[in-house]
Amino acid sequence: MREIKVLEVIKLGKNFGLKPILKEIDLTVARGERVAILGDSGCGKTTLLKTIAGFYLPHTGEIRVEGKIISRPGWALFPNRRHMSMVFQSAALFPHMTVEENIGFGNRKDGKVSARVKEIAEAFRIDSLLKSYPHSISGGQARRVALARALAAEPSYLLMDEPFTNLDRELKSDVMTYVKNFAQERNIGVIMVTHQEEEARYLADMVYVMEEGKLEVEKR
Repeated sequence: MREIKVLEVIKLGKNFGLKPILKEIDLTVARGERVAILGDSGCGKTTLLKTIAGFYLPHTGEIRVEGKIISRPGWALFPNRRHMSMVFQSAALFPHMTVEENIGFGNRKDGKVSARVKEIAEAFRIDSLLKSYPHSISGGQARRVALARALAAEPSYLLMDEPFTNLDRELKSDVMTYVKNFAQERNIGVIMVTHQEEEARYLADMVYVMEEGKLEVEKR
């Protein structure tokens, strides 16, 4: 019987001070599956994503990948050992690196940027910016660089926080299609948080809604 590779979030809770932000979250995402989480600002969706990525410790519950615990109260596997890429709300580019170096940060062979980096840069229409530095590019361009960097690492799981902000409609459609196809072809599990229903329904196989720290399957 073939083993199913999954990411499991089990009864996850997270507080900031005395305020509960995440309340007994349960979520399972298989490799190759795409999940979107809809919710208003402040509902806890970004906190959930950062906890899955390993930037926050949970107060209760645990996170497992392929049956192995990667987060529990008091301990978490380092983010760079989780085989995950995260796209933050802000582009979070390395200011001292060129666009090319940023994209290739997690995908270098013998110190050289791979052909994959150039392929993604062309698809995202940022290939003319490869020698530029982050301070000299626009917000929309920086967003595409951040997305390209996440894909170029070819992670097992891709975590995205409002990833298509600052993109015009035509470009957004092209970028979303590329991300969707890239994940399908490489069996990458995707979790995207957004407040845009159109993005969620286009990209995801399953859509959840988060309200006041609780997660439920969307009722259509």
